Amino acid sequence: MKHHLSLALVATLTFLASSACLAHDATSASDQTHAKKSAQQHKSWIRLVQKHNGSGVKLRYRFLDEPRSGQILRIELEIAAQENALVSLRQDSSLVMNMDNAWEKTRTGADLRLAKSGKTRHIVSVMPKAEGLYFVDVTTSQGDKTSVASIAVKVGDAPVATPTIGEKIVTPTGEKIISMPAK
Repeated sequence: MKHHLSLALVATLTFLASSACLAHDATSASDQTHAKKSAQQHKSWIRLVQKHNGSGVKLRYRFLDEPRSGQILRIELEIAAQENALVSLRQDSSLVMNMDNAWEKTRTGADLRLAKSGKTRHIVSVMPKAEGLYFVDVTTSQGDKTSVASIAVKVGDAPVATPTIGEKIVTPTGEKIISMPAK
């Protein structure tokens, strides 16, 4: 009887050990797949939202690098517009932005006037100073219509902190709330 129990115990332990190895291999493969997908996502095109009554300028972008704190991130822009369209970029104050010579630098960002109709591509570089969520605001104008959108740049895995207004308190019933000031 002891011999059968020992064999059963050894068989069970062997099964558990091999299952754990398979689970580890599956997790590693899952992590590798996630890393590959993340790298591919940074190379795929993302179209900025367009409203039906907007400027009509079509803009899409893709990250050519992985967003990292203190490192340059190149963003390729593809712009499709009519003659004399204007594209303006404004960076978040925590981003350092550089672009090619076709852009006219302004106090708060850069402007690009498109002299001809059609598609054009430009590379804009930004450098986030720290981990967090940053935005490059894009304003497009064509004729008498204007549109505004933003390119989100998420750096690192830290959760985005939202500022809280008010005082965190616990009610007599134990519920946690934020007491907002009245104006």
